[in-house]
Amino acid sequence: MSVGDAGLARKIARAYLTDMPEAMFARAVILVEGVTDKGVLEGCGTREDPLNTNGIMVVKVEGKQNLRLPYAILTTLGIPTYAVFDGDRHNAERKAEDTDEKLAARIGKETRKNRDLLSLFGAAEEDWPETTVANGYAVFRDTLEDFLKSEWTDWETTKKQLIADGHGTEGKSEHTYYQATLQTETLPPARLKEIIARVQHMAKEN
Repeated sequence: MSVGDAGLARKIARAYLTDMPEAMFARAVILVEGVTDKGVLEGCGTREDPLNTNGIMVVKVEGKQNLRLPYAILTTLGIPTYAVFDGDRHNAERKAEDTDEKLAARIGKETRKNRDLLSLFGAAEEDWPETTVANGYAVFRDTLEDFLKSEWTDWETTKKQLIADGHGTEGKSEHTYYQATLQTETLPPARLKEIIARVQHMAKEN
């Protein structure tokens, strides 16, 4: 087995045995990049109509470079799957300000990831897509957290209060982001609600 084959085998094993065992039995799945995205989407889905009512699971894949394989596995099994990822627009601004070649190479990889994922979902390829909620996928211009800070300012206030009260922790905490999303008195932004609505529709059709 070559090094490349071994790497692919490890990714497949992780996808089957670590990231998605329960997702194999879901009626629909939302794939997200990381723990904070998972906390936010689960919190949104629990506010009005619990995700488990519709048999929907939110699964983190540890980065958008890992979205394609779980997506392929789940859809091959006939499980409706919706992907949510960050466009990471801030990298374009870093590239404009910094002439470091290694940084430029890393940023080039980010644009390829964005283009590859957009192509996967049949969308026009772009280096830096704008915030979009579409059939099969949603992308945020920079990151989901930046979107929340600008579009749902009460969420940030609730998160800080949870941490101050000792009911949340600093940093990338799935629990804290979930509770902030659940407890913020104002409603989530329309785009987050639309993601949940689209996946609920997918689950009902399955």
